[in-house]
Amino acid sequence: MPLGPPAGTACFIDANIFYYHYVETPPFSQASTAFLERVASGTVAGYASVHVLAEAIHKIMLAEAAATFGLNRAGLVNWLQRHGGRITKLREFRRAAGELLEMGLNLVAIDGADLQHAADLSMKMGLLTNDATTLALMRRHTISHLITNDSDFDSIPNLTIWKPK
Repeated sequence: MPLGPPAGTACFIDANIFYYHYVETPPFSQASTAFLERVASGTVAGYASVHVLAEAIHKIMLAEAAATFGLNRAGLVNWLQRHGGRITKLREFRRAAGELLEMGLNLVAIDGADLQHAADLSMKMGLLTNDATTLALMRRHTISHLITNDSDFDSIPNLTIWKPK
């Protein structure tokens, strides 16, 4: 479904939606930005966790580094690890981190039980750790609407998935 959950809906937001908001990615950026504006205005309740925001900020950093230094994304993490001083030249990822914290998101914390539940969900549903952690948090907070462009969630029962189109 396109990004149009009804007003008042509680939605967990996946990292790729934040990424599309900051890194122009046609055709996903416009819908993602419009949705995040609905969160910021309080029209819908946006939920996320620090693990999701960290994943988004990491991806934003990589996109900024690739553009700034004219590099391919392949091998970029290793290049940045070897050239850590170059990270100090980047600014967009830091700005994004601050803006995300001021967006009016409901940040949910991860505890040990969530990690154990996530590991169980990984085993049961074949999800990677971050996706399983998202699902564990959604279940604990009884959130059934997910804003994502990640097809790994498509086969999960009892989720309403909203994707940017």
